[in-house]
Amino acid sequence: MKLTTISLSLLAMSSSLAFAGTMGPVVMVPTMKEGFYAGAGIGGAMYNDKISGLNPSNSAQVEKSFNNNSALASIFAGVGQTYFDKYYLGAEANSYFPSHRVVWQDRPGVSVTQYTYEDQFQIQNYVNLDLLPGYRIRPEWLVYGRVGISFSNIVLNQEPNTAADVSMYSSNTTATGGRFGGGLAYQITEHVGAGIDYYYAYNPTSNHSFNDKNTVVSINSHLNYIGYSLFYTV
Repeated sequence: MKLTTISLSLLAMSSSLAFAGTMGPVVMVPTMKEGFYAGAGIGGAMYNDKISGLNPSNSAQVEKSFNNNSALASIFAGVGQTYFDKYYLGAEANSYFPSHRVVWQDRPGVSVTQYTYEDQFQIQNYVNLDLLPGYRIRPEWLVYGRVGISFSNIVLNQEPNTAADVSMYSSNTTATGGRFGGGLAYQITEHVGAGIDYYYAYNPTSNHSFNDKNTVVSINSHLNYIGYSLFYTV
């Protein structure tokens, strides 16, 4: 009986040791932005714009720069994959709102110099397509870069101030620009994460021609953005 008890005790001990041998530190499996994810963010945008008026026939030109700050919200969705436990690559589509408005209230004329005009530009970003190469510092921490292209709608409304014989003019065009930046994301739960992002974006010069008055009005727009986001990974 005593021998049986000792044998059972040794068997129990060996089983416990074998089980303990299979145990180890709990490794967190990265799920943040792994596969499909979607989210929303809010931040601040610092705009730098330049409006110019040009008379192509004599090269007469006027221009003025504008700087302003505003809140900017975003929605986004993307897919991502981690390679070799560390290296990350994602693709993301996103959009920012509200639209950005720039007004030059008394732009001098460049064809008839005694005339003045009010130029109102409205820039609405409708979609951006980005690549996000990154590196997982730890399973729950992801640092990444951002590079992509942006698509925006640009509307110009021009009203004459002191030009009685000139009618109101409106023009609409689409601009394709670029953007680059970086970010840091943290996995809060298995599905929920938070991030901070910075990016610089620009639209190429957008030209709007007034054929009847031999005038080209242009806008060149840049912005710096920093903001926070929450996202859900499926």
